[in-house]
Amino acid sequence: MSPRMVRVSPALGPPKASQDPNFSAVSCANIQMCLAVGSQGYYLPLHSPVKSRPLTIGQYSQGVWHLRTLPNIRYWPTTAAELAGISCPGPSGCFAVGFTVTGQWSRTLVMHFNGVKWSVMHSPSPDASASDLLSAIACPAVSECFAVGSTENRKLPLIEHFNGVSWSVVTLPTLAGSSRGQLLGVACPGVSQCYAVGVSSRRPLIGHYDGSMWRWIDLSETVVRNNVSIRSTRSTRKVFLAFKQAR
Repeated sequence: MSPRMVRVSPALGPPKASQDPNFSAVSCANIQMCLAVGSQGYYLPLHSPVKSRPLTIGQYSQGVWHLRTLPNIRYWPTTAAELAGISCPGPSGCFAVGFTVTGQWSRTLVMHFNGVKWSVMHSPSPDASASDLLSAIACPAVSECFAVGSTENRKLPLIEHFNGVSWSVVTLPTLAGSSRGQLLGVACPGVSQCYAVGVSSRRPLIGHYDGSMWRWIDLSETVVRNNVSIRSTRSTRKVFLAFKQAR
C-alpha cells in the first residue's frame, strides 16, 4: 500500500518566513481530527520592543492540514509565548500547555479548544517570585488532565491537575537526595494511572500517580546492561538479576 499524501490548504497558506513558526507537539482525537502546537517568534530578548506574534496552530480535518493563527488574546503583556504540549481526549475537548514571558518571568499557560475556538484557561503559578512553565500534558478524559513542567528559578518539578472545573498545583513529595528536578513528559493510560518523566541532578526522574497521590520511583539502585536489570539493595546487599526474554 502506497503512503497517503496529506496536503496543506492553499487558501490559508503558510505564515511569513520572518515569523519563524514551529510545531513541537501533536495530538489526535480520532483519525479525522488532529491539532499541532508550538511557538511563533519565541526567541526574543527580554524587554524587546517587538510585539508578541500570534501563535500558529496546525489543524487536521478531512484529510487536509490547515495553518491557523490565533488572534492576540489580551491576557499577556509579553514578548513571547509557546505551547509545548497538547492532549485531545475528544474532538470537542483539547488542552494545550506551555508558557508566556512577561518581563523577567515566565508563567504557565493553558489553552482549551472546544471544537470551534480556542480560549485561555486560568492556570496557577506556584511562586510569584520565580519563573515556571508547563512542558507536557496528558488527559485520559475530558474532565481529567495532568500537566507537568518545572519552576525554572528553583528547578523544582511542577505538576498541575485539572478536575473538569479548574486547575490546581499538585503537592509533590520531596526528591530524594536532591532538591532540583524538572518534568518533561507525562502519559496517562487511565484516570488512575499516570507516569511523569524528566531529570533530577543529571539522573532520570520518573513519577507515578496511582489514582490518589504522586510518588517518585527510586532508580538510584537500578542499572540496566544488555537487557539485564541489576538491582542492589543496601539493607541485604543481595543482587537480583532479571533477564528479559528475547522476542
